[in-house]
Amino acid sequence: MSGRQAPCLVLDAAGFDLRPDPLQASTPGQFVSALRQHWIWSGKTPYRELARRSGGELAISTISVMLTKETLPSQGRMLTFVSACGATEEDCQRFVTAWRLLSLACHADGLDTQQFPAPRHAAERLPDRQDR
Repeated sequence: MSGRQAPCLVLDAAGFDLRPDPLQASTPGQFVSALRQHWIWSGKTPYRELARRSGGELAISTISVMLTKETLPSQGRMLTFVSACGATEEDCQRFVTAWRLLSLACHADGLDTQQFPAPRHAAERLPDRQDR
């Protein structure tokens, strides 16, 4: 990550820790939400600036897709993104661990990490085709 300018990240006041916790994510959508929350928590740096900080590894369009699509990004892109947001080493470890947990769970279930079924509670509310 040489050649990148590290942003100045100001931590929360004593007694407050508003830093998003990706380890709470149990679905790819929740993981992406944690990425968006991290971006907001770190100051909502403009995408153009994040692309610059990534040393050209992330395009503006890649960042946009990563934060809006409800699928797991690649581990490398995700790590580059959180680093560009000014993540600490601990932040990076938490995001990588959460990413690995979700990826391993998907692999064990035989699911593609890019395609997840709707959460059960949402699927249970859908009307049966026969009810139409």
